[in-house]
Amino acid sequence: MLKWILGIVLLILFLVCLGIKIFDRDRRLSIAPCGMGINKVLYAEEQSWGIGLPGDNETGVIVFELPDVVSEQIEIQGIGYLESITCPVELAIDRRGKYDRWQKTPILNGKEWRADAVELNSYLDHYGFGIEINKTIELEINGAISGEGNFFSFGRTGIIVLAPRTNRAYYFYAG
Repeated sequence: MLKWILGIVLLILFLVCLGIKIFDRDRRLSIAPCGMGINKVLYAEEQSWGIGLPGDNETGVIVFELPDVVSEQIEIQGIGYLESITCPVELAIDRRGKYDRWQKTPILNGKEWRADAVELNSYLDHYGFGIEINKTIELEINGAISGEGNFFSFGRTGIIVLAPRTNRAYYFYAG
């Protein structure tokens, strides 16, 4: 009898962990620009201080894989392609994955950057809640935001950078 109870408890714990993983993946994908067919999260590092209330702090980096066909269209048409993408009605209501006012990189210094240099760490630590991320990812993002041939937009809670040559979309936020 004890083995059955233990087995059921372990099964429930497994299902809860699986549900959390699926929820996290879906939540992260909802942040990706809609209409681009992004369905793969390559890397994510996120941290939260608080319980999601105003005044709490959250910082994170999510890397998505851009589909080849989307990367090709971005390289060919640039901002025109990005501005032509429409979101389904149900996604237009949820502004997380809706971006407009696309701009070309490099990103110029602004109020979002704590230091003089436009680097990922200065953005993530803007409010004093920076996080450690993989150094290779950090270098990729710094290259994407300071180089040419990429595009970025400010979303509801962060910045998305599309790097079509490497088939990557980088989303980072601090607030």
